[in-house]
Amino acid sequence: MLVETDPREPRLVNAKIDRELSTICLKCLQKDPKRRYPSALTLAEDLEHWLKHEPIQAKRSGFVSHAHKWCNGIRLLPR
Repeated sequence: MLVETDPREPRLVNAKIDRELSTICLKCLQKDPKRRYPSALTLAEDLEHWLKHEPIQAKRSGFVSHAHKWCNGIRLLPR
């Protein structure tokens, strides 16, 4: 499950969690290392921005990303 399933959005576990903080958490949990923060420093910088109510660098997955994941998850059935 760890390898094949995306983590649940923290906001689904606790609705009090801010959307931007949830986005930061999900970026940390990305399965593809290239999609995670490149360093602890960049994570710390994003957390600082969040604490100061400034725009964060992490971006939420968009429609294209979700569609790509969905298409990759489809298993073709034999006829």
